[in-house]
Amino acid sequence: MLFRAKNIHKIFFRKSFFDFKNNGLSALSDINIDIYDGDIIGIVGETGSGKSTLGKIFVGLEKPSRGFLYYNNNNIFKLSKKDFRKFQKSTSFIFQDPYSSFNPKMRVLDILQEPLILNGVEKNKRKERIDEIINNVELKIEDLNKFPHQFSGGQRQRIAIARALILNPKFLVADEPISSLDLSIRAQILKLLKEIYEKSNLTMMIISHDLSIVEYLCNRVVVLYKGFMMEEAFTKDLFNNPLHPYTKLLIESSPTLYSEKTKATELETPESTVDFKDTQIRFCPFLEKCKQKIDKCKESFPEIIEVEKEHKVRCFRYI
Repeated sequence: MLFRAKNIHKIFFRKSFFDFKNNGLSALSDINIDIYDGDIIGIVGETGSGKSTLGKIFVGLEKPSRGFLYYNNNNIFKLSKKDFRKFQKSTSFIFQDPYSSFNPKMRVLDILQEPLILNGVEKNKRKERIDEIINNVELKIEDLNKFPHQFSGGQRQRIAIARALILNPKFLVADEPISSLDLSIRAQILKLLKEIYEKSNLTMMIISHDLSIVEYLCNRVVVLYKGFMMEEAFTKDLFNNPLHPYTKLLIESSPTLYSEKTKATELETPESTVDFKDTQIRFCPFLEKCKQKIDKCKESFPEIIEVEKEHKVRCFRYI
């Protein structure tokens, strides 16, 4: 096992200028996920469900408010500074908007060689590695002398992938890797990610609100809603037999890779007016949007349980 997340909670605190009281926003609640070597695990859910926060915790960019994250049986947030740097070197993160993550004054060559220099890679080996990685992401050697603004969105995403892979990480998080791209480029980038995975010894986490992406790339899927795990299963099982009403709604509403139109109707559920703090204690977080709710959903909070082998769901209909 590569990662084990146990009871991960994340609360963001903000201070009011007027009353000086701490106001907490719960982004993740009681997350338990195991990731094995070679997994491509998909994290799906609508905007605000905690997907990006979870991805950042897995690479050490965010620290959980409660809970534990083990990497090769070591709690990463209890590591020494030296060992934590080693851990971070073995992980990488592809951000949603590649352009905003680049220094616009740096050429591609400088963007790619910066992490190599910081990690003490010799000059001749730096050139060898950069030439190799630029070829792997299907860009040209002459592109190394260009600036980020001189590329298309798809090309910038390839540069972002190259930078993420430059140190040969063992674990890669891709946060909405095609959300900012034109329709004609999306399939190319997904194909590239899959080819890189097949050629390397990578374990990956793909974060998306679009289930068609994870259906293509991932072997397992976790569904998040308001920071809670609602369902987890192997990809084939999830799509053939979705259990949670929210998962069913996502699948019905998911666009294809080649179109912005949905397979079914758009989500036609009312905006939630439930106090988020209350949903963690008293009733199901999906209560107001669920068309299959029963009386018990209003009375207590459902635990996530394994209904079938490796297929878990948080719903009273299966308890």
